[in-house]
Amino acid sequence: MDIPKPCQGDGEQAERFALLFSAHAVRLHVYIRTLVLDPTDSDEVFQNTSCILWRKFDTFDGATDFMAWACRIAYLEVCNFRRVKRRRPALSDQALELVAVEKCLKKLDSSQDQLLRLRFHEQEPPKEIARRIGQSVHVVYRRLAKTYDDLMRCINAQAEV
Repeated sequence: MDIPKPCQGDGEQAERFALLFSAHAVRLHVYIRTLVLDPTDSDEVFQNTSCILWRKFDTFDGATDFMAWACRIAYLEVCNFRRVKRRRPALSDQALELVAVEKCLKKLDSSQDQLLRLRFHEQEPPKEIARRIGQSVHVVYRRLAKTYDDLMRCINAQAEV
């Protein structure tokens, strides 16, 4: 197995990547799992995406949201994975993504829905969400993790049907 060539840059850039990636890796993996239901396949896509993020980190605009950038690359990697494996879903990639997530999003309680809306639609950082809802940042991260877990259980249950 070839080790990916790192992005061009100094140790400070590598450290910055490591900090950003480690802060978002779990959420990125959950996002990929919503698109690739088979755990083995999603792990493979996550590994590939991680390598791509590392190789392309020198193109990342630090003024933008790392998670949004990473999710876009992950989404493209999921599409590529499907093409390579010659998996042809009955629905387009975009429709498949919507179906996989939409049903389960409707099952969330109002506080989970609010949390996701603040984090992803309004792109609020957890620190700002904590301030807005009067909770600690630690509580916000725990609630986000629980919400992701709930979504994954729901999506996995639908995949078994």
